[in-house]
Amino acid sequence: MPSIDLPGFEPFGFSPAYDVEVSPEFPGDGDWRCAVVSYDRDGEPVEAFASRWGDPVILRIMLQDGSSWVGMFPSGGLGGVTGVFACPSPHDVCVVAEGLAFLIDVRDPAQRCVVAHDQLVQVAASADPRLLILVRFLDAVAIGEAGVKWKSARLCVDDLRFLEVTPHGLVFEGDNLGGSPTITVDPETGEQVAGTRIDWP
Repeated sequence: MPSIDLPGFEPFGFSPAYDVEVSPEFPGDGDWRCAVVSYDRDGEPVEAFASRWGDPVILRIMLQDGSSWVGMFPSGGLGGVTGVFACPSPHDVCVVAEGLAFLIDVRDPAQRCVVAHDQLVQVAASADPRLLILVRFLDAVAIGEAGVKWKSARLCVDDLRFLEVTPHGLVFEGDNLGGSPTITVDPETGEQVAGTRIDWP
């Protein structure tokens, strides 16, 4: 099943086993005609949905068996990236609402989401190794085939950005007190392997 590359959904070259409709039109009669699952900021399914700190992300997931469900995800409230992103696992989707990242298996929306990171400034991907990279202003999280693969230590003072994948690792840039212009991280562990190291207490 090909993915629907709508504004707000980024496949990143992965192969999701679902289609996505971002910001579907609310039904006039209030009946979505499918399961509707709302989450709180901790990723817990809740009866009464609230997004007190900003605009939520609402999407419809359509599975290969013809079933579908609607998910409602609250805003992180601190600014940052908003979007819906495919993951290395064909069954995972990453929903980011103003910097707050929810990771969920689309086959079981009633489960608790993994809140993978917050205050995201960038979402990027690596084809080899297959990773979805969630970047905050000072650290990063990698999503692999089995969910969260690692979370890095603090890599810089501010303004962290992912640049590229090289044979040496994942390359980032950021403000690191006038040190090296880039920082390289091991894609398997998230440990810094090159560049000026910021040693925080």
